[in-house]
Amino acid sequence: MLLTSAAYAEIATEAIQTPDRQTVAIGDSLDLMRSRMQASPMKMLSYPLQEKNQPAKLAVDYTYEIANMRYVITVVDDQVKNIKTEN
Repeated sequence: MLLTSAAYAEIATEAIQTPDRQTVAIGDSLDLMRSRMQASPMKMLSYPLQEKNQPAKLAVDYTYEIANMRYVITVVDDQVKNIKTEN
């Protein structure tokens, strides 16, 4: 019997560099993020995001892979709200 386990780490960051050495950072607009990434995301996931004492908003996670690292960029109200790295 073969057993395997995978280590999974998720780290929040303020900004990432695109393959063209441009920066995508928290607070950037969705249009700016798209133009700097210059690629389609591997995956998109939309879901309601409930913040304390606020009506639910639509959040969209855009997943990209750059240099063997996976990045999940969360956009709310057409603005980058969160960036996580996964490996």
